[in-house]
Amino acid sequence: MEELKNILKDTLKQRKIYKRVIESLVFVIWDEVIGEKLCKYTCPSYLKNGVLFVNVPNSMWSHHLSFLKPDIIERINTKIGNMVIKDLRFKLGTINYSNRTVSFKEKERNLNDIYLTAEEYSKIDRMLSHLKDEELRRLLKSIISIDYKNKKWMEQNNWKRCKNCRRYYKSKRDVCAVCASSIYNKTNTSIGEM
Repeated sequence: MEELKNILKDTLKQRKIYKRVIESLVFVIWDEVIGEKLCKYTCPSYLKNGVLFVNVPNSMWSHHLSFLKPDIIERINTKIGNMVIKDLRFKLGTINYSNRTVSFKEKERNLNDIYLTAEEYSKIDRMLSHLKDEELRRLLKSIISIDYKNKKWMEQNNWKRCKNCRRYYKSKRDVCAVCASSIYNKTNTSIGEM
């Protein structure tokens, strides 16, 4: 099974999506790592060069959480199983509860009620047809099927797809929080250069 894990990791790296997949996990596990009480006062905003920027409502929370920084970084990296986060930066910002990647109410997604069509299963089979290893093909089919079901679940629960990065998000914006932040930073940089 360890060899299978390495093959999957190598395949994702070859397709240049491994880093993005791993970094996306930070946003998915944030509420679980930070805990139910603290997640009310924090919202991960974006991740750049190993630095996770987290919105907090005021400077008191920024100060309080700075003491927990090493522990939070260790818990995130341990949970993901990879050294993704090198530093945390707390910044004043909006805590948008409707934009949470995972809320405690949504944690238990029931994907058993989500069904894939024969066409979707056929598409998955075509994607994996080049693999000779039957066990690897079965494992990847299971993983991709869960991903398809997750996407269907999000669409059924009014999540949108970002126009820029195609990531699913829950907000009234036209783009996800990560892209909105990136656009904001580029705009500020352009204005500053004038």
